[in-house]
Amino acid sequence: MKKFLIKCILFSLPLWIVLIPYVVKDPFKVLYHYDNYYSADGNDYYVNTNRGFVSTQMYILNKDKYHYDSFIFGSSRSHVFCIDEWKKYIGDTTSCFHFDGYGESLYMIHAKMKYVDGKSPIKNVLLPIDYEVLSQVEQDYGHLWVAHPALVEDNWGAFQMAHLRAYLTPKFLFAYWDLFLTGKSKPYMFGEQIIEKADTVYNIAYNERSNRNPVIERFDDAYYAEKNMIFPERDGEVCYPVVIGEKQKLMLAEIKEIWEKNGANYCVLINPGYDQKRLADEDLAYLKELFGENLVDFSGRNVWTEDYHYWSDPSHFNTYVSNEMLRIAYMDDLTGRKRMLDSIYNIRIE
Repeated sequence: MKKFLIKCILFSLPLWIVLIPYVVKDPFKVLYHYDNYYSADGNDYYVNTNRGFVSTQMYILNKDKYHYDSFIFGSSRSHVFCIDEWKKYIGDTTSCFHFDGYGESLYMIHAKMKYVDGKSPIKNVLLPIDYEVLSQVEQDYGHLWVAHPALVEDNWGAFQMAHLRAYLTPKFLFAYWDLFLTGKSKPYMFGEQIIEKADTVYNIAYNERSNRNPVIERFDDAYYAEKNMIFPERDGEVCYPVVIGEKQKLMLAEIKEIWEKNGANYCVLINPGYDQKRLADEDLAYLKELFGENLVDFSGRNVWTEDYHYWSDPSHFNTYVSNEMLRIAYMDDLTGRKRMLDSIYNIRIE
């Protein structure tokens, strides 16, 4: 029996050597309590974490301190909608929270909306959406996307296992131990999206990460050369396939019901995409019927999607675009709004 126990211990020793740093270091920050998940000045390197989890955790920690009443939901494309800019349209006395997540899905937005309802008043909502958001109506169990256990009942085990599996993948272990032992970040770590450079300022009250530089109106070519960035060719303006089915309709209707119950001033934006694709006519018609004048469509081929200088990368438009989207969407004069929309789409008739 003693020999058997010794063999078991020796056999499991490599596993313990691997697992002990996970428990001690908590690389994804999911095992222990943290008051803050980012540095204030954005100068550090850190393991890429589940942004949706962080957002939920910061809401739980700070909702009673800051008394939130206004929310921005959405994917990483919502990052450029800065709360200080949004306050120009909804009022400076509001208490705002950026409740975003990486690769955010309609499933997660719906779950977060239901979680907030009853815990905070909902006076204002900004919801940028697109085909990718609308297409996801089930939970994603990847470690960067799996739901915070507070949002989904009986999700604690799945949440923790998703992060443990990610930690035990060879590419993560190699990169993490390389960083841990040498103290130096290397290009391959960023290419695998394992390590991130925090090049943003974090506002803990807003749960908002914003660029440390002033608003970037247009990137110059040196920016793209430095990042070795390639923008793909487009096929011209085409439509995505129909994406809104019964599950989407149920979730969207429940979201709107929560807004109306709270008397919220809500604004739904359809994001522009560098691919210049538009939502299918059937989907767009449904969204217009559901949200009316509170929906503003910026997708398709327009002055912003035609020129890569309006984009920080092929997936994300820059702050100049988001500021213009807010300015147009919150115009009281609907005729003026239409005129402004026509002006950014005039490339169609040139």
